[in-house]
Amino acid sequence: WRPTKPQLEFLQDPSRLKLARAGNQVGKTTLGLVEVIYRCLGAHPHISVRPAPIEAWIIVQSWESSLSVQGKLWALLPKDALVEETEYTPGRGFRGRTPIIRFKNGSVIRVRTTQQGSLALAGSTIDVVLIDEPPPEEIWNELVPRVLRNHGTIILTLTPVGAPLGWLKKLTEEGKVRDFCFPLTVENTTPIGCSPLMTQEQIDSFSESILPQQRAQRIFGDWESL
Repeated sequence: WRPTKPQLEFLQDPSRLKLARAGNQVGKTTLGLVEVIYRCLGAHPHISVRPAPIEAWIIVQSWESSLSVQGKLWALLPKDALVEETEYTPGRGFRGRTPIIRFKNGSVIRVRTTQQGSLALAGSTIDVVLIDEPPPEEIWNELVPRVLRNHGTIILTLTPVGAPLGWLKKLTEEGKVRDFCFPLTVENTTPIGCSPLMTQEQIDSFSESILPQQRAQRIFGDWESL
């Protein structure tokens, strides 16, 4: 995996609370997963991180949506760093009702959903959380205390559609969450040293197929529709 220029900028940022706000097809979920893996390995190539072992959570909206994220995670994971018992089945995900990915160094990743509710997230102390796609405000408020004790990190990767996000926008404007916005452009879908993954013609075609009221969000990552 090679990052694009904006992905590299995000990975180089040491902020504890940071947001990758982007249009569709920019690779924001992959970016979040890569950062979680680096931190679980205890060997981030760009910033200083907590030594392994750590506990990381990946929070998605539903079990169905998690299957796609689990597939991307499996493709990115260094298999020789995992315990031998790790099992992944395409279309079904990792083994277990609450999937757990264990590393040989003792780090773990747990895949959870916002549908479990905030109470299901209470009472744990964790080091890293990746929230993929817009979370309810009550989930955010439950996760912030979970990382406080270990001075941990919360990473959000989302396209701002499907949920009210005024509360999150306010946090970014107040400087409490570091905000990165990656529009869907040829440059932003070109891994460093590689050919573009999307042409301008493909981007234009994708844009034209989107309902006008969501185009600003799904192409440019804007907070609100036009």
